[in-house]
Amino acid sequence: MKNYDKYIPWFVGLYILAIALTVVYFFGLFTTFDKQTRGNIEGSEVRSVYILNDDKEVKITDQETIDRFLNLFKDVKLMEVSSSQVHFRNSDYWVTVYVNNYKKFSFNVYDDQFLSIFDPEKRKDRLKYCRIRSEVDLGVLKDIFNSSPPI
Repeated sequence: MKNYDKYIPWFVGLYILAIALTVVYFFGLFTTFDKQTRGNIEGSEVRSVYILNDDKEVKITDQETIDRFLNLFKDVKLMEVSSSQVHFRNSDYWVTVYVNNYKKFSFNVYDDQFLSIFDPEKRKDRLKYCRIRSEVDLGVLKDIFNSSPPI
């Protein structure tokens, strides 16, 4: 029995390492919209936002409306999920954000539970699917969309 006693610290160490890596991975799944969009976009840098749904497409260039729109999603809490968990009924809104006439990122809002974020600047993991974990008032998005003239 003494031959196995010298291996016990190794097994305990590996067990603790496995638990630590699991915790780090699990908490890495929880994020915010701001972090997913690199958090470095100031509202004043955004020059235009395109919003599209099945009926029409609008372009928002008014800085006050852009700030209102970005603040709607800024602190939304997300959890990364696989695409198989997303309910792809219909995407309610396709949104593209431009900074200085350059496409910075885009995202699809499927409903008040899911969205996907596409980052063209990333080489890996450009498209991420997320479950919305906090309240987001999509009525504000609908108001902005309906009050803007179509393109």
